Amino acid sequence: MRKIVVFDSGWGGELVADYLMRELSVVEVIRVIDWAHRAYRGLEPNFEITVDLLRPYIGNVDLIVLGGYAVGMMLGDLERTFPAQAFVAPSVNYDKILRTRQYPEQVAVLAGAATRSSELLQELREKLPYSTLILPECENWEDLIDNNLMTEDVVRTELAWDFVVCKQGLDSSEMRCGDDTVLMQEKSLTKCSLAQAIKNFGLAAEQARQEERRATISARQAQEARVRTKPDLVLILNTHFWEIKPEIERNLGWQVRVLDFREKLLHDVCAALKLRGVDGRRPK
Repeated sequence: MRKIVVFDSGWGGELVADYLMRELSVVEVIRVIDWAHRAYRGLEPNFEITVDLLRPYIGNVDLIVLGGYAVGMMLGDLERTFPAQAFVAPSVNYDKILRTRQYPEQVAVLAGAATRSSELLQELREKLPYSTLILPECENWEDLIDNNLMTEDVVRTELAWDFVVCKQGLDSSEMRCGDDTVLMQEKSLTKCSLAQAIKNFGLAAEQARQEERRATISARQAQEARVRTKPDLVLILNTHFWEIKPEIERNLGWQVRVLDFREKLLHDVCAALKLRGVDGRRPK
């Protein structure tokens, strides 16, 4: 039986391993999950620590799958350092992006800071020259998912900070997108309340109430001035976010396509292992 290693940090690597195990029953999947985040100090993964974590498997398995876009930044360096070992990393299927009735004008990219600062983003700009790329702040999503805190309400709140979300209480056939002012105000007020709690610690209660009232007014003004977008397409470039793809689709509505590229990763794994007949589309 062929053996492959899935290496990543946190739940994203677990999701990749689960997916490959479901699709490739003839392959043994070994999980090497860096839950301590030793290889992820700072903006970019640390090559030396990554090699230390993978060294017991290099040369002893058929394939090493880098289970995230951030760690995938090291694919070239790993291939050059260990030419006899096969490696695969997540990538983008541009044919799938462009296979639509309408060219996507507004493209939202859900990715971590390392991916947003990598060559992949420049590649997206070059491959999608007529699209406007939207890069929302979602750096804390990985920790929320790792700690099982990314509920549907939290997903909705996080999306509403940057995007027009669908009104609640509608099923998927009735969803229409519109303003969600109350939700935005709740998030703004929550953030300001936390900041004010620290700032006003030890002050008199009356002064704290006055500061809170001023903060509430500022938060409301900031929320009213904020412009939220309605993307044509959302690209999930963080394997952690595979977990919340259904929630993203429900909250953004049926008119917004949400794509991850797990099928592309499966295709590349099969090509590296010289397996045929697997495309990730079989009934579940």
